[in-house]
Amino acid sequence: EEALIQLKNFGYAFDGEGVLRKVDPATGEPGKEPFSYNVSDDATENEKHYQKLANQIPEIVYALLEKNGLSRTYIPFDQPPERASFVFSQPAKLSQSKKLLVLIHGSGFVKAGQWARSLIINNSLDHGTQLAYVRQARKLGYDLLITNANDCTRYYNGKENPIKGVNTSVDHTNYVWKNIVLPAKPESVAIVAHSYGGSLTLDLVERFPDFFKES
Repeated sequence: EEALIQLKNFGYAFDGEGVLRKVDPATGEPGKEPFSYNVSDDATENEKHYQKLANQIPEIVYALLEKNGLSRTYIPFDQPPERASFVFSQPAKLSQSKKLLVLIHGSGFVKAGQWARSLIINNSLDHGTQLAYVRQARKLGYDLLITNANDCTRYYNGKENPIKGVNTSVDHTNYVWKNIVLPAKPESVAIVAHSYGGSLTLDLVERFPDFFKES
């Protein structure tokens, strides 16, 4: 909720359809006016405004994932939370899933629960996030695992530091598969991967051939 409050304080909110709108000053609720990149005649100011908004998206999506019943698992397991990355799952601890859906996003700025920041901002939550997959998976009885492969650094001691053991997207998905998916012993796994997530999936197939071979 804090992330959504911060967004509203910035002048925006998502309406009932998940579309980003400017907050109506008269009501304090989402109005009819959509997000507009151009807020000034100064191109630099427009980009700064956009980046300030875009930088809020990860925490907003994390909050929405948790609101939909998913829980964080911090990785690597031997790191304190403030120096660790995390993934989302439902149930909190996966174990002998009948059906498991794994979502793997692409490269760049997107984090867990996102397909594309620009689609979230310019279209809607259903266009740019993985929430539609989450809802459908739950309807169909799937357990869920959402990766966070671009979350590879933490700021401490005055600088950005790589997260030990998961400091690249390849290391992240490898760690998740080895330490979360395999021990859970799922009966079947479906993977939805976007863009570079497809390459990460192929890397998993090469690293864990016994798991992916046809039964």
